[in-house]
Formats: sequence, structure tokens, C-alpha cells
Amino acid sequence: RGAHRRRRGDQEALRRRQPLIGLLRADLKLKLKIVILKM
Repeated sequence: RGAHRRRRGDQEALRRRQPLIGLLRADLKLKLKIVILKM
């Protein structure tokens, strides 16, 4: 039972991290666009 609970917790942590990863990716894309525009 303990191992199963751990797996579920990891999945929840991943789901919580996904929006953050999406924001980071969007931020990187914006920075790339700005750099390209400046060039």
C-alpha cells in the first residue's frame, strides 16, 4: 500500500509542476522572440 500511495503522490506532483513548466517554456519562447527581433 505504501508504494502505491507514493506513486499517486508523484503523479500529483508532476501535474502541479506541469503549469510551471508551461510558463517557463512560454517565457523562453518570448525571450527568444525578443532576441530575434533585436537582431
